Amino acid sequence: MVLNLLVRDRRVSSALREVHDRKPVVLSPEAGRRWISKDLATDEITELAQAPLNAEHFAWHTVSARVNNPRNDEPELLDAVTP
Repeated sequence: MVLNLLVRDRRVSSALREVHDRKPVVLSPEAGRRWISKDLATDEITELAQAPLNAEHFAWHTVSARVNNPRNDEPELLDAVTP
C-alpha cells in the first residue's frame, strides 16, 4: 500500500489569525475523494485548492503546551485547558 500526504497551506482568514498566520488547506470528505482521483484535471486541482473549508467548519480550544513535544503522545493532549 502506498500512502501519500500533501500539506498545502494558504494565508489565514481574520477569524483564525490569532492562532497562526497560515493554515492548512482542509478539504471536505467529498473534495478529498476528488483530490486523490487519478483523473483529476489541473483546473479541478486549482478549484479544490481555492475552496477549502473555512473557519465556520472548525471548533478550537486551548490545549496544553505539552502538545509541542513529539514525545508526548496521549489522547488527553487534545483536551481543553484553561489558559
